Amino acid sequence: MITEVELRITLQLDADAVQPADKLKQSAKQAVDNALQFAYENGFEHCLANDVSIGVVAVEVIDINTD
Repeated sequence: MITEVELRITLQLDADAVQPADKLKQSAKQAVDNALQFAYENGFEHCLANDVSIGVVAVEVIDINTD
């Protein structure tokens, strides 16, 4: 059974120049995918670890603030 749970995660990306939203979206998804993969490879545990695996379905850029 596949269940999708929508979360809002805020990532801070530090860059030397303004980046296009599509590249930010791709980079953010890759960062979260890589973090999950690393976690699983290093004994990531959660309360449903025996029954559920977690993966990233999509990343949506909601807002971009530049300071």
